[in-house]
Order: sequence, then structure tokens, then C-alpha cells
Amino acid sequence: MEELSVKIRLKNKAHSVRELRRNGFVPGIMYGKNTINTLFEIGGKDLDAFINRNGEHGVIQIDLEGTNHNTLVKEIQ
Repeated sequence: MEELSVKIRLKNKAHSVRELRRNGFVPGIMYGKNTINTLFEIGGKDLDAFINRNGEHGVIQIDLEGTNHNTLVKEIQ
């Protein structure tokens, strides 16, 4: 299975997500039953290429700064 690397992001100001998008990144959040809600950013081109190859639905394995997680895409806006 292909793995995408993501970086943790901080919500440090009101328009930080807008700046991320301008710089070509996509903001995301990982949450679940046994995990802490984690804000992350991923490269827009990397995500688009992955979705074009594998589709929007299915398991995506992400590398969140050294830890691997199996995730699902809940919503794309």
C-alpha cells in the first residue's frame, strides 16, 4: 500500500489555513475513537495524484511524523 507523508500543523492564527492553501498544501484533521484529534497538512499535488490513482474512497496509509496510521477520507471540499 502506498504511504503519504503529512506534517502536524498548529492553529496559531485565524487565517493559517488560508495561507496553507495559497502555498499548495491541503489542511486536514485526523480523529477517531482511540486517537487524539490531530491537525495536519499534506501537499496538494501529492493528495491529488493519490486520489486520481486510487479514488476518493478506501484506506489511505499516512506517515504522521514517524507514526503510521490507516485513515479514511471522510469529506473533500
